[in-house]
Amino acid sequence: MDHDDCTLPRATVNKMVRECLPEEFRMASESNELFLECCTEFIHLVASEANEHCVKDSKKVISPEHVIAALESLQFDEYKEKVAETFKEHKLSMKEGPSGRIRGKKNKLAGMTREEQLALQQKLFGEAKSRCYNPEEAT
Repeated sequence: MDHDDCTLPRATVNKMVRECLPEEFRMASESNELFLECCTEFIHLVASEANEHCVKDSKKVISPEHVIAALESLQFDEYKEKVAETFKEHKLSMKEGPSGRIRGKKNKLAGMTREEQLALQQKLFGEAKSRCYNPEEAT
């Protein structure tokens, strides 16, 4: 696959950028394009380094540990903790089955009304937006 064919979905990246910027700010289309290229290049860089760690470990599949090791060897130490935390959350969400149960315990949302779920969703969106605007407070 050609390197130019591998890119992130433009609309998704633009949406993520818009969500992180204050409402009164906008990005020029050239800036959006540059941002997309930078994000794509970052992912290629980390993936390539993770692949090197994978090969060194005689593995055929890049694991989350390889990605974390790649971030460390590329001196992106500030991302390691967040990546590890996100992976842990992902593993927990994957354990949740279609019945909404996690290891036999009822899912917190199961007993909530639709209105309560929507209120919780809005609260979580607000917290995420706050972390986006004030990343130093989120750590």
